[in-house]
Amino acid sequence: MEELRRVGVVHVDRLAAKLEVSAVTVRRDLRELADRDLLRRVRGGGVLPAVPGAPARSTARPTGLVIGMVVPSLDYYYPQIMRAAQAAANAFGLRIAFRGSMYGSAASDQRQIERLLGDGVAGMLLTPSSPLSDREPLLDWVGALDMPVVLIERQPPSDNARWARLESVSTDHELGAALAVEHLTALGHRAIGLVVPRASPTSEPLRAGFLAAMRRVGSTRRRITEIDGDEVAMGGAGSARALDGCLGMGVSALLVHADRHAAALTQAARDAGIDVPGTLSVISYDDEMAGAFDPPLTAVRPPRSAIGQAAMELLVARLSPSQNRRPPCRMRLAPQLILRQSTARPARTPAR
Repeated sequence: MEELRRVGVVHVDRLAAKLEVSAVTVRRDLRELADRDLLRRVRGGGVLPAVPGAPARSTARPTGLVIGMVVPSLDYYYPQIMRAAQAAANAFGLRIAFRGSMYGSAASDQRQIERLLGDGVAGMLLTPSSPLSDREPLLDWVGALDMPVVLIERQPPSDNARWARLESVSTDHELGAALAVEHLTALGHRAIGLVVPRASPTSEPLRAGFLAAMRRVGSTRRRITEIDGDEVAMGGAGSARALDGCLGMGVSALLVHADRHAAALTQAARDAGIDVPGTLSVISYDDEMAGAFDPPLTAVRPPRSAIGQAAMELLVARLSPSQNRRPPCRMRLAPQLILRQSTARPARTPAR
């Protein structure tokens, strides 16, 4: 980024020689920076965008239609989804009205939706923030609205016809867990742990994907540790307790949701003299800031930009009268495993 800001353009071959790394490494880093809207990729390198991080300019005449978007957080996980949705909306001449809700509160979801309805929105992009057990009344309500609704990072249950009209775009978190497990087992790990927050909506699909992947690989031991969201904090006693619990079971590798928890556990391990990745390998799930920690964390990255774009395109298609006859669509997009420096072969690889 320093080189890019200095001259406005970078070339893969020149960067590889200057930094003494492979061209593959440079291309991977360029992809990651492009995903964060910090540069625009071009053949052989990258250039600065006109305004770093800014959404694309409108490519269509404004229609006057406004799309409502409600997400649980305006500063974690969802900003990249929001930017991609905004860029897609610009391309269709639409405007988005954003609203932030509150994790764990169906009442907050409903309050923000009601305000958007009062503003006359033509459609809704919605991420319910409430737990699955409390979500049914909200799904009943939004499913009956006389407008297109697309859920983001939430899948309506498939065992109930009441929500058959709801469309959705989400990450295949079960696949994300499987990518992590298969990478760790390929390195030789035979005792793998999963650390997830109790309150996170992502924990349930991660747990299901983790258990299914562990059953497939066989000859492995598993441990699932559920934590309170604020318990595992940088330098906190909760991090040491969670770490001790996993290591007490002989675990040599961990999949941890999310970045801040993975970083806290990694730092607790290093403070205790436990080598990462020599003694303990760590994979973070989210990849918000995993690459900036010491060591840079291997991570599973949900396709946030693709989710925002696909959700807006689904909703816009539903606004067209000619598209109203097509069956409702529920998309699950694959995450990506980003290899960094926090995973390695275990110090001792057990005999198979």
